[in-house]
Amino acid sequence: MDWLNFLIGIHNRLHVDIPESDYASLRTLADVVGYVEQRI
Repeated sequence: MDWLNFLIGIHNRLHVDIPESDYASLRTLADVVGYVEQRI
């Protein structure tokens, strides 16, 4: 649940849409950073 809250926080803070279908691929902080970099 904490990881989900983290992803929601990223969405709220950076205004990056993260579809639920992508959650499984975002397992590490590095995964999230790479994902966000591609979208901003």
